[in-house]
Amino acid sequence: MAELSVTCPVCGNDLHADHEDDLAHNFRDHAAEHDMEMTEEEAKKKVKMMLESKS
Repeated sequence: MAELSVTCPVCGNDLHADHEDDLAHNFRDHAAEHDMEMTEEEAKKKVKMMLESKS
């Protein structure tokens, strides 16, 4: 599977992972660095939306 990536809307950092679930986990962890809390399900929805908007 090709590497997936999304860009943090706050700081512009690119986050990468090989699988959508891993990318959502990375996104959630990164959001916490910005003092933004979200559930794993919220992170999955956000990442899915961000990936769809890129295509």
